Amino acid sequence: MAALSAISVCPHKLFWCQPKPRKRFISCCVSIPSVKGSRGSKVPRRRSGRTEGAGKSMEDSVKRKMEHFYEGSDGPPLRILPIGGLGEIGMNCMLVGNYDRYILIDAGVIPALDSHTPIFASSFTMELIKKRLKEFGIFVPSRLKVFKTRRRFVAGPFEIEPIRVTHSIPDCSGLVFRCADGTILHTGDWKIDESPLDGKVFDREALEELSKEGVTLMMSDSTNVLSPGRTLSETVVRDSLLRRISAAKGRVITTQFASNIHRLGSVKAAADLTGRKLVFVGMSLRTYLDAAWKDGKAPIDPSTLVKVEDIDAYAPKDLLIVTTGSQAEPRAALNLASYGSSHSLKLNKEDLILYSAKVIPGNETRVMKMLNRISEIGSTIVMGKNELLHTSGHAHREELVRYLIALKDPWDADEVLKIVKPQHFLPIHGELLFLKEHELLGKSTGIRHTANSDGVKRQEKGMSKLNQREMIIFKDTVKYPPARVNTCPATRAIIS
Repeated sequence: MAALSAISVCPHKLFWCQPKPRKRFISCCVSIPSVKGSRGSKVPRRRSGRTEGAGKSMEDSVKRKMEHFYEGSDGPPLRILPIGGLGEIGMNCMLVGNYDRYILIDAGVIPALDSHTPIFASSFTMELIKKRLKEFGIFVPSRLKVFKTRRRFVAGPFEIEPIRVTHSIPDCSGLVFRCADGTILHTGDWKIDESPLDGKVFDREALEELSKEGVTLMMSDSTNVLSPGRTLSETVVRDSLLRRISAAKGRVITTQFASNIHRLGSVKAAADLTGRKLVFVGMSLRTYLDAAWKDGKAPIDPSTLVKVEDIDAYAPKDLLIVTTGSQAEPRAALNLASYGSSHSLKLNKEDLILYSAKVIPGNETRVMKMLNRISEIGSTIVMGKNELLHTSGHAHREELVRYLIALKDPWDADEVLKIVKPQHFLPIHGELLFLKEHELLGKSTGIRHTANSDGVKRQEKGMSKLNQREMIIFKDTVKYPPARVNTCPATRAIIS
């Protein structure tokens, strides 16, 4: 989801029970959950009435595990607790706290919390949240708070400042959490695009100011740490799409991530310049476009799209079809079409398919099977790095380095990107291999205290100083519940 798209305040105590003096709760529990999320999970989903051990429910089991880490109000002041998914691509959910007060960040778009818990989000993400809350019958307008970059607000124990970063969707921001005990930076999903399509460039000035202020802990996106160099600008992809679509004689089908509103704008521009009509095949495409339209950020008027049922009324050369299914999701449009079982899209050997996406780690096998089925039909598939049909929304290695140390930018020799130089560094959002490599990258820049998803290692016999207060850091082996398990029943916080 969007970089730090939603923040929910968890009032007062974090877990079910009142603090027990002899129990210990991880003050900076940055060890990543050992269980995997929905992809490839071997952990049973929570079921009503499911028991474990001596008549205890799964919820009771989770409760016992969480109680084990309770540090109490006299423990270290800054606390980070991953809820689930920090050791995977695409998930970032965690609790950030100051003593016994916490906020939940990156809750996704179905934060089914109690009706009194405020939800903070960017305006685009808020439109997505509204839709989901209405679907679940828990829409309460008064709890929804829209934030803007560079405008500080108070949530829970922190003063929070969103700072603009560039990514593949609108309104992305990193978040700065300030309290008397330190400053935390969570980058969210980010890249450095010098020429973004919406004109909203990465906020260098904010980072320069933050560098001077000092950062206690920095958490950063690790998705592309193994990729050398820098990410391409979205403008390069726009030009490549136009070149390919202009040269096509028949029907063109593109597939991409549905949330990439900027990419949809590039497809629309190509359609206009080549005289083609746009068709969306896939519900999630309309969901994101409708949200962007309501927020005033849509590059396409939804009412101008050709209806799916009218595809056959147009000559193939007059259509440009955008589909879901770049990751071969079982019910997504392109995957169904590859089986010949889609009611909306029938592939043929004259089709040109532009794969404007990246295969997410873990999806390689099923995506290849889908592409093989499409090839068997006879459609032409264009994909690959050299085609320049996709750029990641996540920083490559050189950009990650620039976020950690001060280097002159070769693309603009007159400017210096003042990088954070945090006291502590925690890689997030990536497979274990990526997180460990990002940790090594942090160490190579001179950061003494780093951690990875193996667990936060003991630094200097287990203690590091945070503003003259102790922050306990140690490796833990306790397995956390899957992401969908209710881990904060006191506020009925369901993390999805």
